[in-house]
Amino acid sequence: MKKSLLFSLLAISALTFSCKKDEPVVVADKIYQVSTMLSGANEVPAVTTSATGTTTGTYNQTTKILSITTIYSGITPTGGHIHTQVVPTNATKSGGVTFNFGTTLSSPIVFPVTTPLTAEQEANLLSGIMYVNFHTPANPGGEIRGNLTAK
Repeated sequence: MKKSLLFSLLAISALTFSCKKDEPVVVADKIYQVSTMLSGANEVPAVTTSATGTTTGTYNQTTKILSITTIYSGITPTGGHIHTQVVPTNATKSGGVTFNFGTTLSSPIVFPVTTPLTAEQEANLLSGIMYVNFHTPANPGGEIRGNLTAK
C-alpha cells in the first residue's frame, strides 16, 4: 500500500513539474466539411432541368477561409454565385450575392474565398442559409441551386 501511494505521489509530482506555465497551449484548427447537391428542384421557384451539380469543400473556423469545388453538368452558366437567403428561417427564399465565382465558369470551379469570412457570414454558413446558384439563359433567375451544409 505504501509503495502504491508513493508511486502515485511521484507520478503526480512528475506531471506537475514537467508542465511549464509559459508553454502555449496548441489548439487544432476546427475544419468543417462543406457540401451540397445542386438541382433545379432546389430553385425558387423550382425549375425543370436535367442539369445537376455538387459542391464540396472545407471551412477553417480558425482562419475563417472557405474553399469549395463545384462540379456541374447539363448547363452552360452565365453566372455562378454563393448567395445568402433573405429570410434565415426559410430555405425557400432567395437572397443577394455574397460571393461571385467570376467570369470563368467552366466545371470544375475551384473557389477559395481569399478574405476571411465575417462573423455574420460565418454564422450564415454554419446555419445553412448560404447556397450555391447557377444562372443560365433559359433560367436567368437560376437553374440549379443547393444550400451549403457545414459539418
